[in-house]
Amino acid sequence: MPRSGSGVAVADADTQKNKPGPVVEPIAETPIPNTPIWEAISAETANNSRADTDRTKRDGSSRRSKPAPKSSTSKSKARKGPDSPRPPLPIKLIAIAAGGLILLGALAASIYWFGFHDRGTKASTTQLAGEPRKLILSKNSGPLHYGSFAKALQDFKPGDMIVLEEDWEEFGAASQTKGLTIVAADGKRPTWRAPANKPGSQILSLAGTEGAKITGITFEANALVDHAIRLQGSCPNLTIENCDLLNAKVAPLAIHDCVGDKNRPVTIRKVNVFSGSGRAGVQFTANASTKKDFPAVGSQGIAFQNCFIEGPAGGAAMLFDGSAAAEIRGCRFWKGAYGLQFRKAIERPPSDYSWQVHVVGNTFHSQTGVGVWFEEAAHVRVRPENAIAFSQNYFAGMPVAFKVDGDLTGAKFLNVDASNFRKTGQVPVAPPNVPIAPMPETPADVVTDPANPAKLLTYDRNSPLFKAFSGKPVGAPPAE
Repeated sequence: MPRSGSGVAVADADTQKNKPGPVVEPIAETPIPNTPIWEAISAETANNSRADTDRTKRDGSSRRSKPAPKSSTSKSKARKGPDSPRPPLPIKLIAIAAGGLILLGALAASIYWFGFHDRGTKASTTQLAGEPRKLILSKNSGPLHYGSFAKALQDFKPGDMIVLEEDWEEFGAASQTKGLTIVAADGKRPTWRAPANKPGSQILSLAGTEGAKITGITFEANALVDHAIRLQGSCPNLTIENCDLLNAKVAPLAIHDCVGDKNRPVTIRKVNVFSGSGRAGVQFTANASTKKDFPAVGSQGIAFQNCFIEGPAGGAAMLFDGSAAAEIRGCRFWKGAYGLQFRKAIERPPSDYSWQVHVVGNTFHSQTGVGVWFEEAAHVRVRPENAIAFSQNYFAGMPVAFKVDGDLTGAKFLNVDASNFRKTGQVPVAPPNVPIAPMPETPADVVTDPANPAKLLTYDRNSPLFKAFSGKPVGAPPAE
């Protein structure tokens, strides 16, 4: 699977739809909601700019000189003759001239020191007008350098960027922030590790963080903590992009009662997840409902796009263990026991679960148990708003594509249309008790060579999969 430093070049996918259903459409790029334009500019930078302007005016005026008076030497010589002696200069005039020279020297030194010298010194420590401040996480000291994420966060203002220039080891947490941005330094791929021999549940916790963006970083849990990243609370427009989440004890990515807005979803894009020996790659959880026969809020407005998720040997690549509304598009689910697992209600009434999940254009490959498993139909069918739809997905290398435990009589929550494909002769659709129409078969397959992680579970545009469904692609999109 893609490990640290192996980003997957695939196209972005459509954002979440509100009412999942039997949608059949080509996988195409759509605009992603714009990142807010930061208006906060460092006051220090603005003051420096004004000071530079004032110094420029002073420098210009100091260099202007009045036209020199016309010389009268020739007339003087004509009157006195060549041998006429010059009268001695008065002592006061000499003193005035000397004082003037001293003042000119002092003025020149001041102009250099406060003008050119000052500008040259500040160029390396201040930001240009209009640029975001870069708060550097580093073991080295320097302007805007911080020895811990907590200290950088204390100085953070909307519009700033917290930058990792080197590998890092710390537990980080941020809550009730706006516009928090954590990025890798240009041209680098730092690893943020869980500290050893210190208590902690996740490397980075984000709660109630509007407009947060995490990009270009590998989060290595080393089986020391439950999660690499945990998301919770109202987080509209939060984006995790081009990151690796590795080797957590439970699940590298935990999403707990996390909510995005309709037009500003929580977006997980081009992220590689390797669960190691944990329970799942991605885990959705929710608090129990506080109202009788009313579902818990759960996570809403969650969009997965073009991700690679490897499941653990005994668990699921993506585990739904609480109410959730999500769209999963253009992702590749590799190995593990299950691709998607919808958990049976445990220690809470079945009515507490509410699921609206749209699964479109994904590849499920090499699961040892089943592609998609519903542990219990009762708590899915009990709520009429529950709807789980599959379209343009590809299944290969597993004993069965779908499995549903329990009584499905009259159940309408599951919709698997004829745009989903399975590899010829490999994958039975479902046991007899699951009312799913036979999926079309195709002899085509995707790249399954782990030695080529960037292209694992992809195919090129010459593959029959690219036009398998009425001239439209199935499975995760082709590698670019």
